[in-house]
Amino acid sequence: MKNVFLFYGNEELMIKNKIDKLVNSITDNQYNINVYDMYINNVSMAIQDALTPPFLSDNKVVIIKNPLFLTKTKMEIEHNIDMLINYLDNVEETTYLIIDAGGLKVDENTAVFKKLKQKAEISETKELSQVEMKGWLKRKFALSNKDISDEAILLFFERIGWNLLTANNEFEKVVNYVGNKEIINVSDIEKVVVKELETDVFKLTNALQEGNKKEIILLYQDLTKTGN
Repeated sequence: MKNVFLFYGNEELMIKNKIDKLVNSITDNQYNINVYDMYINNVSMAIQDALTPPFLSDNKVVIIKNPLFLTKTKMEIEHNIDMLINYLDNVEETTYLIIDAGGLKVDENTAVFKKLKQKAEISETKELSQVEMKGWLKRKFALSNKDISDEAILLFFERIGWNLLTANNEFEKVVNYVGNKEIINVSDIEKVVVKELETDVFKLTNALQEGNKKEIILLYQDLTKTGN
């Protein structure tokens, strides 16, 4: 097994589950699991940690989150990319470096990505289709001994959009709300699942671009009605 891992793709929940499983297979010592967010930390801090021996353990885990240096996004922090690239050529054997790029639009032409292709184990998690998302939600409810109507499933995703991480959070809210109730219907979804503003804004933007006047009016009325 390699000591450097890159996870990327749009299904952040699935990526999180993969990383959690990997970390648990390496160590359960929380003192040897360190996370660095590239929005606020320079990558050099993570690499310095990666070069440090683990604390009273055989291995340690260093996780880099939000690696903006793998995208075309303009960064406020001037990351020490050379230090990262040099590390990839001289990996510390007792450290497992995990780069979590979930939800980011990775630029595969960057020098860092090309180096990672040579040195790291790369896992790309592709988006689930709408059919797969509906099946996933139905199975989630079934595991909680509940059934959900097809109409309720459709309304669920109409309200939150097709994002697995958001869907998982809203699923938990619905399960907690219905309690011992075994059948989940449209009324339950209407009461619990909050309509995402971003979903309507996205739809409105598309309607404006397409010149769909009827859709523009309906979305505008909906946004006004919900107080957004």
